Amino acid sequence: MIKNKDKINSALLISLSNIGDAILTTPVLGIMLKQLPMAKIDVLASPRTVELFNNNTHLREVIVYNKHDSIRGKIAFIKKLRLKHYDLVIDLKNSAFPFLIGAYYRTPLFFKTKENISMKEKHLQKIKTLGFETQGADFLIKIDKESEIFVEKVFSEAKAKKRIVAISVGARSHIKRWPLNNFIEVCKKLQDKYEACIVFLGDDADVSLVEEVTAEIGDSYLNLAGKTNLIQLAAILKHCNILICNDSAIMHMASAVNKPVIALFGPTDSKKYGPESENSIVIYKKIKCSPCQKAQCIFNHECLKLITPQEVLSKIEILIDKLNI
Repeated sequence: MIKNKDKINSALLISLSNIGDAILTTPVLGIMLKQLPMAKIDVLASPRTVELFNNNTHLREVIVYNKHDSIRGKIAFIKKLRLKHYDLVIDLKNSAFPFLIGAYYRTPLFFKTKENISMKEKHLQKIKTLGFETQGADFLIKIDKESEIFVEKVFSEAKAKKRIVAISVGARSHIKRWPLNNFIEVCKKLQDKYEACIVFLGDDADVSLVEEVTAEIGDSYLNLAGKTNLIQLAAILKHCNILICNDSAIMHMASAVNKPVIALFGPTDSKKYGPESENSIVIYKKIKCSPCQKAQCIFNHECLKLITPQEVLSKIEILIDKLNI
């Protein structure tokens, strides 16, 4: 327990390696910035997530850690961190870093949380053990002016449409992807019935998947897969009405900018990893083995395949009516 936060001169947040997981740690960063008024705050990030923090001018430094570095490189890295003399290390990786760095205050390595809570809430419970107030904690993604200008150019034509629907067909693991044929059916209905402009989002790995979909639908779409950085992605989502997606990093980014999500869940637990934004809807099939949270499936991914395009379209209609889009 930290007795006097005003005496914390330097602090380090150790974030997580994957993009979606790192987004879920940003509420902790927000609390640190608010409740450690005298501290110089650094963030330890992976090469994949560093963009999330780089444009935050309230941070002293964003330190990139490559877990694939050599043993010698890792030892040199730890020595470099020790020289910063951190008073506090908040470690959301549950690693040995806080002990190796020698911080006076640090989060517990072994920490048991309540059952059936989100990962965002789990991180917040961990820092409560140090005396931080966590009520009202929200995501912290800084959208810079350059990203806003980029989005205005991108949407110069799409804004003529009343409805702009973002769609992400990808996911880091193939077992979390809803079949592309289903996405195609939903996209066609969005264009025909709702006259929507569809904005396809994703990283480089999703480009070929998006191309399979766009080859089968009308021309009212923007294909931005593989064409944005993380902050530009956040800015784009802010300008869309709804996001339809699998369990993915893009879903968490939509939560960070409070954009309604229709999220399609299969093997992962929506209670832990579901969207946090207002008016979001999770669709999943509660079959006997779900959520298994396993990398391989002996039932041919039935938990996702049982979700029909008609179910998704019915949820879209509910959101359009509710939000008066």
